[in-house]
Order: sequence, then structure tokens, then C-alpha cells
Amino acid sequence: MKEADVFVGILLGAPGSGKGTQGAVLAGRFGIPTISTGDLLRSEIAAHTPLGDHVKGVLATGALVTDDLVNELVVSRISKSDCRHGFLLDGYPRSRAQAEYLGRLLKSLRYPAPTVLHLDVPLSKLKTRMLARRQCPACKRTLSVLSGGPAAAGLCPYDGTRLITRPDDRPEAVEARLSGYEIYEREVVAYYRSRDYHRIDGDGPLEAVTARVSAELNVLVSAA
Repeated sequence: MKEADVFVGILLGAPGSGKGTQGAVLAGRFGIPTISTGDLLRSEIAAHTPLGDHVKGVLATGALVTDDLVNELVVSRISKSDCRHGFLLDGYPRSRAQAEYLGRLLKSLRYPAPTVLHLDVPLSKLKTRMLARRQCPACKRTLSVLSGGPAAAGLCPYDGTRLITRPDDRPEAVEARLSGYEIYEREVVAYYRSRDYHRIDGDGPLEAVTARVSAELNVLVSAA
């Protein structure tokens, strides 16, 4: 693999594992977009597209978005011109069926098989991280009360706004999300483990994890 070539990456990891931060590192390294299915769904809903209205109706009933619908979103997104040199998937695939569909899709579009990077963090530590997360309603930054400084006192260090706890980071939601992830991890990680799969220790300070991600990329590029 060369950095100038097409690169398709999948970033696996539980909620709170740092996928967003490390995804930015990967995307910047290869000059490709990060594609989050969650962001795609929210964008469609906000834009009031026919697909977005359908998704909103599905979610309003408490039902899950189907594989077919998520697959449709992914197909639409990777057909855009900014994906011609590749892309990084965050939050997809979330099942073996989606993984198998993605494999067929990439092959049909003549993209390379994906390189899978798994940010692995013990679930007990993820729970601590997620319960400590707060969001600034003004600048939208996500912060941790464990970082010290103004955030530990519940204030945004950038603009002084009182921080809030997102619904996703409340104890009952954290338990549900991590419980669901255990099932996802067994299924999806097991599917990719025998392929181009790379486990990265996601535990520890942000800078240390970023260094491990960069080191893994250097190995991948050098081995190409």
C-alpha cells in the first residue's frame, strides 16, 4: 500500500474508544473523508430528504434502521467524487451481513479490500470514559471531567459555558451501548480477524494512542 494509492479503511472500536479523534489522524494521513453512518443518518434527517424523513419515522417508532437502508446510505456516499482516492468508514459495518455486503460492493466498484484498524479498549475503562464525558452546548466540543482544569468544574475551557451531559452519556444509555457493542465486537471483529486486520491498544493517554496509530500506519505503508 502506498499513501498515494486508493485506501479503504474501517475503524472499529466501542463507543468512547476514541474513533473520532483517531479517524481524523487516519483521514488526514491519506487525504480521504471519514464516513460515519450516524452522521449520514443525521444529515439526511436534518436536510428533510425523502430518505431522512423515512429514517426519522423509523427511529420515532423505536425500531432499528435496517441493513438495506444503511447500505443504501453508504453506496450513495462513496459514489461522491471526494471518495475517489478512498475513504475511512466509522460505525460501519455493524454486522456480519453488512460486512459481507461491503466486501461485494467494494469488489464491484474495484476498490481494494479494506484495511481494518481496531481500537481495542477494555469495556470497564470505556465505561469510566463515557460517564466522564461532557459537551459544551455553545462550541459543541466534547470534553472530559477527568482532564482537570475548568472541565473538572463543569465549565468549557474555551468559552466558559456550563457543560452538559449528552443523553448518550447517561449511565443507563452507556450500559445499553456497551452491552450492544459486545455482540457487535464478537461478530464483526471475528469476521475481519482473518483478513487485513490490525489491533491497536486504545488504552492510555490520547497522545500515546495517536502514536500507536501512526506507528501502525508507518508499518503498513512500508510493507506495501
